[in-house]
Amino acid sequence: MKIQSIKQQNKIQSNPAELYIKSLQSSKSKILMSSRLNIISKKINNKLNFRKIDWSILNYELVLNLIEKLKEEKKAPATINSYLAAIKGTAKQAWKSKIINTDNYLWIKDIKEINGNRIDKGRALKISELKKLIKTCNNENNISGERDAVIISITYGAGLRRDETANLKTSNYDRKNGTIKIKGKGNKERKNKINIKIQKILNKWIDKQKTNNEFLFYKIKNNSNTNKKITGEDIYLIIKKRYKQANIEKISPHDLRRTYATKLLENGEDLFIVQELMGHTRIETTKKYDKRSEDVKNKAAESLPF
Repeated sequence: MKIQSIKQQNKIQSNPAELYIKSLQSSKSKILMSSRLNIISKKINNKLNFRKIDWSILNYELVLNLIEKLKEEKKAPATINSYLAAIKGTAKQAWKSKIINTDNYLWIKDIKEINGNRIDKGRALKISELKKLIKTCNNENNISGERDAVIISITYGAGLRRDETANLKTSNYDRKNGTIKIKGKGNKERKNKINIKIQKILNKWIDKQKTNNEFLFYKIKNNSNTNKKITGEDIYLIIKKRYKQANIEKISPHDLRRTYATKLLENGEDLFIVQELMGHTRIETTKKYDKRSEDVKNKAAESLPF
């Protein structure tokens, strides 16, 4: 009984799903994949928490059946592939921990991603909308308005994800060269040049703080900066508040990033250059950010020499 108890304890300590989550670098990925694994656990073994499932049941047929269930639920290909990535990652850790055998792991690993895509729900803003957003912030004539105007400007102007904006440090900004260093997904760094007008907005914000703040943006209380940095969720709430105030169509922080990519492409920039500026590993990801209007695409098609 004692030996059995020790074995059971070791099994709990080496839960492959937990090991997989720990192996992920991004906190956002950890949250997403934890959610995916909880849903997978519910579907395959009626457990609400991936930590409570015996992952030795993993096999090729089980994973195929899971994919079929997700297809029947009309999940988008990208969503299904996200679930598949979570279960493959767990299978790999289960194999490393000798919970499943090599044949089982290789069969699961060999399962191909689902082809196809869905039209992205996001949109690119008109420049007039962008200016209206910033003007709405500045019209408040207080530090919150000033900060939010800079947040919107730099998120668009450097093509940032909301967490990238929240984590910007003052030291990331090279004032002399007008560039900003960004730490993106997977701990990858990139350096983007900023439009001269946005540089002026950022310079004014930094100069006005008159302190050696580590981060560019902090939470504000009683019309002054606190020592608490903002989060990606704060950025989301700021954008939600400001688009409503500006009375423009609904947008998300990521729409500012989409606008950045779209405007570069409209300006005739090479897709591979835009890929680097966006910090994308795959060109296919960058293509999804192309929100150029149908008129632009039709005009391009009509201009084909013949």
